[in-house]
This record gives sequence, structure tokens and C-alpha cells, in this order.
Amino acid sequence: MFMTVFRWNALGLFNMENELENYNIDQSLIISRIIRIEAMLETSISMQAQILANLEGKEKKVIQDNASNLTKETTLVIMDFLKNYPYK
Repeated sequence: MFMTVFRWNALGLFNMENELENYNIDQSLIISRIIRIEAMLETSISMQAQILANLEGKEKKVIQDNASNLTKETTLVIMDFLKNYPYK
């Protein structure tokens, strides 16, 4: 569920379908790269959840903040990739 929400948020940032058609960009390549980034993010979040289960207090807050920052950074990577994607 999280990955689906993440994917649509990332795609929605650019009104992607219209943008890609306007600039004749290979949609399948971009979407496959976003899915790969999602898989890495999902693995990281899963590992952090396992760590969180064993922590309390201040340590738990640090891990939660790291997960939030990772999500933001991943979204920025996707945005940067799309902004600089070479047109056909």
C-alpha cells in the first residue's frame, strides 16, 4: 500500500502522463526506474521497522526521523531524474 501511494505521489508531482507525452519521453523507462527506487526504499523501511520494534524513546525517534528523511530524499532523487531526463 505504501509503495502504491508513494508511486502516485511521485508521478503526480509532475502531472507525469501529460508532461511525458508533451516532451516525447519514454514513460516505461522512467516508471521502471521509479519502481526500482521504490524497492530500495521499501527494503530500507522494512529494516527500520524491525529495528524500531526493539527500541524505545530517543533512539526510536531518531530512526523514525531517518525514515522520514529517506522518503523525502528519494522523492527528490526522482524529481531530479525527471527534470534532467534526456529527451528523445
